[in-house]
Amino acid sequence: MTGQILNAAFVSEFPFSYRDGQGELTGFDVDLLEEVARRMEAEAAWTEIRWQDILGALEEGRFDIIVTGLAWHADR
Repeated sequence: MTGQILNAAFVSEFPFSYRDGQGELTGFDVDLLEEVARRMEAEAAWTEIRWQDILGALEEGRFDIIVTGLAWHADR
């Protein structure tokens, strides 16, 4: 995948993926995906998205991966 772009969508959520005081994207999920991209010899391209839009955007193929907490609940 050398030279490829890994398109990632994220929902701003401290401490996983958020902008710091200088506006830089940071957090555990950001660091993790940056390392995955590095190992794939790719570059991560980040897009902030609203929570309610994230799964639809992934299903439509607008992103390769979503970087946010996602959990199953029996009541949903």
